[in-house]
Amino acid sequence: MTPIRHTPFRILSVAGMEICWLYAILLLAHHRACDQCLFIPALFLFYLAAFGFHRFIQKGNPLIRHVISWLVWLICAVLFAGFLSNEGFGFQLSWISALVRRVFSLASFPTWEFLTLAGSGVLWGCGKRLARIGGDGSVILSEFQFGTFMLLIVFFVASQWKLDLDGLVPITMIFFFFALSGLPANLLQGSGWALTGRKARWFAIIVCAVCLVLIAGLIVASIMKPDLMNQILSLVEAAARFAGRVIAKIIAFLMSFFPDPEPSKFDLPLPPSSGADRDPSFIARMFRIPESVRRVASMIVSGIWICLFLAAMWSLSSSLIKWLLQRVSLSNGMEVETLSGAFREDLLALLKAVVRNMDRLFSMFLGLFGLKRIRRIASPENVSVRSVYKQLLRWASRKGVPRPRAQTPGEYLDLLAKKLPGGYDEFSLITSGYIEARYSKASPPPGTIERIVASWKALRRKRGKSLNRQVR
Repeated sequence: MTPIRHTPFRILSVAGMEICWLYAILLLAHHRACDQCLFIPALFLFYLAAFGFHRFIQKGNPLIRHVISWLVWLICAVLFAGFLSNEGFGFQLSWISALVRRVFSLASFPTWEFLTLAGSGVLWGCGKRLARIGGDGSVILSEFQFGTFMLLIVFFVASQWKLDLDGLVPITMIFFFFALSGLPANLLQGSGWALTGRKARWFAIIVCAVCLVLIAGLIVASIMKPDLMNQILSLVEAAARFAGRVIAKIIAFLMSFFPDPEPSKFDLPLPPSSGADRDPSFIARMFRIPESVRRVASMIVSGIWICLFLAAMWSLSSSLIKWLLQRVSLSNGMEVETLSGAFREDLLALLKAVVRNMDRLFSMFLGLFGLKRIRRIASPENVSVRSVYKQLLRWASRKGVPRPRAQTPGEYLDLLAKKLPGGYDEFSLITSGYIEARYSKASPPPGTIERIVASWKALRRKRGKSLNRQVR
């Protein structure tokens, strides 16, 4: 296995953001679940130990490394919990059995032993993930988006439970510092610039700008106290009332030019002779909402607003990283072109993947009882060109010819023709159909889908002799 090459900016940024939102979650559990019983700084030793352990053993059988990793965590977690327990530290079986009973005690669930083991396991898994992440700079963007989501959940839960979490605001500021400095710094490092000169100046400008933004945010947060906010709101309310009075006077002045309407008489219906006057407060009692229902409704409405805010943040961060990629690429003489409808297609692909996974789980559930689902064979009219092209990509990837992310369908067609000779006609027909369906608004001509499906079936029949022997 080839070791994954990391850049220091990527490791530092991802680790910093991950530690921030993990600390916020542990702080919430520390104040709510076990009445301040967790030793949070010591728990992060598992995060660092997991990162160092998995960076040290990157070769060998993945299954054996996985088993050894979690076995090491279990031993360290048990020893750590025993060291912090009130009954002392030892290796007797009675001590271990007592620890197991306290972990799974339903009378006082969740116990601090359970939270300690669970927190150490989560931190160990995150450190293991940090040791094997790689790829492009989108890892930092994904970590920023997910970390923002987790911090918003912590803030929302803390506000609903009325918890005063000390250090949550500084942790959030540190999180944004790692995010705002790590994203552009990682892009600058991957742009091919020298280690000194222009790159160093740009990185210094980025750090200074991020520090200025965070300092300005802290100053504004310290100045904008509730009393000052109430005064500002009272001034805005007074200005709105003054504007309303001015508009009312203008309307009254304009209405003075119109003649007064002639008085007219209307015969009002007589009140019913029978029946006592009913207390109008019964309407208020009838439509009164219970306090529990209003509490749940307020949480639902707050959750909807949080989802909308997260969607806006997700879109903003995606646009920001796209702009940074364009700037870095243009500085190297490259040109980036955006595709219309790409976000919609990605969202639909995500929803389809969720539906497929749910369908697979449902099929596995039926298989436990010896049942099989009746699946209809899709006709050529119901098979889209894109699904055929996706099957072609998976099939070619199994043959050892995966499609790089930055490669166009036309370039990939040339690669397929070179690596898998003997199927150029089928490759060309499927690729041209996909390009027309992907980038054209017009529907495919009649018979196109049938020819593409037939070409795909013919291509799969050739896999035995004419293609496999010539794979390089």
